[in-house]
Amino acid sequence: MLEKLESFKNRKILLVGDTIIDKHVYLEAIGLSLESPTIKTQFREESIIFGGAANVAKHLSFFSDHVDFVTSINSEILRSTFEERYKLKLTNLRQKKDNIKSRFWIDRGDSKYKYLQINDINKDPSKEKEFTLNSSYDVIAVSDYRCHLIDEAIISTIRDSTFDTYIASQVSSKKNNFDSYRGFNNFVMNKSEAHSYYTPWSSSVLDRLGTSRIFVTNGDKGSRVYYKEGCSEHDAFKTEMISTMGAGDAYYAALIASSGDADFANLWASYYVSCDIEHRVRVEDFIECQKQNVFV
Repeated sequence: MLEKLESFKNRKILLVGDTIIDKHVYLEAIGLSLESPTIKTQFREESIIFGGAANVAKHLSFFSDHVDFVTSINSEILRSTFEERYKLKLTNLRQKKDNIKSRFWIDRGDSKYKYLQINDINKDPSKEKEFTLNSSYDVIAVSDYRCHLIDEAIISTIRDSTFDTYIASQVSSKKNNFDSYRGFNNFVMNKSEAHSYYTPWSSSVLDRLGTSRIFVTNGDKGSRVYYKEGCSEHDAFKTEMISTMGAGDAYYAALIASSGDADFANLWASYYVSCDIEHRVRVEDFIECQKQNVFV
């Protein structure tokens, strides 16, 4: 495993995608208002996590010493914080506002539950400067969280390059936009996203998307890879799971770093979901876990 990880160090990787600021506000319930049906709370703490494509970039920085990340982070404080935390080169296209998801958690006794989530997402496609491709890379990946950073000009520039290309685009409540990325070498999507695009699913979708490989993830069941000769199954590794938030980003980053090694991507994602807090995600701990056969 150490030899495999060392082979990733010199890979030149460019990631382009939407940064989402995940703001978590933790509150403690202290009663109900007498004037209105309102829960009264007391502030405990607040945390900021870099999500969306920034989460993919974070994982890539664990693997490679040559990661370029093109995104938009409007706040100078947040931009500086991100650059201080992670070892990569950030190019800031800077849109009108940041994409912020605020989640409010209430503690009561031994229980904690999410009381409210507010999504404040940029809807303006304008950028402070245009995307240009000035360097040579082993791989260029797009992480499209549908926050209007990625436009046709960016897609065309990447598609027309001679580098290996990857695309992961979020569907969620939106209509899928996979056809916009026709001609990319590798598509990565979860099972739900795959079926939102085409049913029944088969290798014929490769021709429709003009691609070489399609990776379809299915949570703790692992992933399936479709290619022209057929498809292959890759089982997930069992581990003690703490949180699945961001597991797809972890899988995607490991896939990009490893040139499409689905087994390695499953292994890294399994390690990630077993970690309770962000700063505990370390390659050294991952290697130690594997030595101790934590993943089965």
